[in-house]
This record gives sequence, C-alpha cells and structure tokens, in this order.
Amino acid sequence: MTGDAPRRAPGTELVPALVNRLANTLPGLVPGTGLLVYGAEDGTGWGRASAVAAALACGVLAVRGFRAGVRCEARRLVVRGFVWTRVIPRAAVTGVTGFPAVRWTAPGGRRRWTPVTAFVELSEETGGTRSRKRSNTVSLRRWAARGQPPAEAGRESRRPGRGGRPGPPPGGRETRLPRARRAVQTAAVKIESVATARLVLHPLNRDEAERIVARESGDGDRWEAEYPGDGDVRAATGFLRGLTERGDPGVFRNYEIRLDGVAVGGIGFHGPPDELGVATIGYGLVPGVRGNGYASEALRAILEVARTAGVTGVKGDADLDNPASHRVMEAAGMACVAEDEQLRHFYRGF
Repeated sequence: MTGDAPRRAPGTELVPALVNRLANTLPGLVPGTGLLVYGAEDGTGWGRASAVAAALACGVLAVRGFRAGVRCEARRLVVRGFVWTRVIPRAAVTGVTGFPAVRWTAPGGRRRWTPVTAFVELSEETGGTRSRKRSNTVSLRRWAARGQPPAEAGRESRRPGRGGRPGPPPGGRETRLPRARRAVQTAAVKIESVATARLVLHPLNRDEAERIVARESGDGDRWEAEYPGDGDVRAATGFLRGLTERGDPGVFRNYEIRLDGVAVGGIGFHGPPDELGVATIGYGLVPGVRGNGYASEALRAILEVARTAGVTGVKGDADLDNPASHRVMEAAGMACVAEDEQLRHFYRGF
C-alpha cells in the first residue's frame, strides 16, 4: 500500500529579485563551467573525474545560490544560504538584526545568530533590487514579531504628522493575515488625557477637530501663535473623515500636545489598527518648541497607549531629508526597518 507523500507546512517564500538570484549562481556557475572545459581537455581519466566532481560541487553551489532566501512558516523558519540550510523553531527566534541576521536561542540557552546572506544589500545594486531585499527583511521582522507567516499584499499607510496622502508601507509590502488575535480597544469610550513629565496629550473630539480645520479657536482654546499648522489641519481632517466613515476610534484618535496648557502640536493615529493589529502614527510640533525632546516624549506616551490597547505594533515614516523626525522615532524606541527613494520607515512591535 502506498501512502501519501508528506506535505510541506504552509508558509511564504521570501527571495531576492530574479536578477539577484541569477547573479547568485555565478560563484558556482563560472568555475563549474571552467572545470568542465578543463576536464574535457585533460587526457587522463583521473583528471577528468576530478574535474567533473568539482564541477558538480560548483553546480550545487549555483543551485543553492539561486534558491537562497527564507521560508516563513507558522512553527519554524527555514534560512537557505549558499552552502547550508538552517531550520529554526519559531519559539526560538528572538529578532532580526539590521545585517540582516536572525537572532535565536539554542536549546541549551546559548544565543545564536544566522545571517540571511540573500538579503544583504550591495552598494552597486539598483534601487529596485535593494527595495526588494528591504521589503523581504521587513516581512521577516514582522514574522519574527508576530510568529505568523507573511503573505504578499500591499496596504496603504499615511505619513507621520501629515494626515495627508497615503504612502507605501514599510518596504512596499504588508502582510495579510486573519485579524490579530489580541483584543484591540476601539470601542467608543470616554478617553482620558495622557500626562507625561512635561506635557498633556488631550484627546480631540469632533468640535475641537472642526475648529482646528477652520483655524478658528473657541472659548477655552489656548493655542500657540503658530498652531495649528498645515499638518495639524490635515490630521484633523482625516480624523473627522474617520469619524464619519468608521465611527469613534476610541484611543486610536488624534491628540493635542499641550505644554503648560497651551496647544503646541498634535500626535495620534491614522485610524484603528489594521487586521494585523498594527497602527500607524503621526506627530508634529510648532517650530518654536522643537529641539527640546517634546516630540519623543509625546511619542513614547502614545506608544504606551497603543501597547495598552492591545496592538501588535506601531509604524511610522518620515522623509529622508528629515533627520530630526528620524531621531524622534529612534528616541521613542522605534527601529528603522526599511528605506526607499523618499522615506525612511520605522516600526516597533509589542
């Protein structure tokens, strides 16, 4: 009786662009071809046999170069290098470094790391191949953070502090999975202000957002001279649109940043988390108060709001020529996970 062949566990293959895969075959293909030519010209049987054996080894290297990459499964990670394959249990994975390499813990407790050579970026690469590698690395980091195999699908995100036109997600790809298992708080409840050492993050309501859009303060509003800025208006406009389309977002709303009771900027979410439980943040301060650490202080507080509400992660991005915003996200504990022609993408998982 013949049994069924064992099925491979479902998962997602993450590999470089085709041009990279073909280039990866050259370290084995070129010497292998030379060895075959040498063996054909050698007059001895021993010389020919040795050349053929070495050529076969080079052929294996070429095939492995073409297949180099990773396979993300629910219970394990398969890393295929040029000369070896490493299978790492999901429970042992602790993170992904910027090299990139997979950090994991061996059964005896020893900390290990396995380089993912297929995703290492080279200076002579084109923007498209480099973007593909960064996209794969971002997907791998998300798998490591959530323990689920990523699927290839795009989603939109918005730029932090701008509430305006959508931008690409980190690395140009987003994973699509069943709704996150964590219970994310999005119900309409009374939202309290968030106090930090120097600031108060005041949750906006509809009336306050409408006044920001109109740039007309009302009774009780205390606005700094340059508030609201264009970014605040765009963010408030998006918040009002979300109220109309989706209802009250709960804690995943816009907050007014207040310093000594005076509004000096805004911070918040571009709506509820996606089906993966990942929320997108944005922020901005009036020029007169920048450079004092207020933005990173507010961002740390809003990240804690997101964590407490049950999200799996928070993402944001900023223009390449905006290093101040990069430093804000890094100071708040967000890591740069990808970079494209316009934006640097940041993420923090919980």
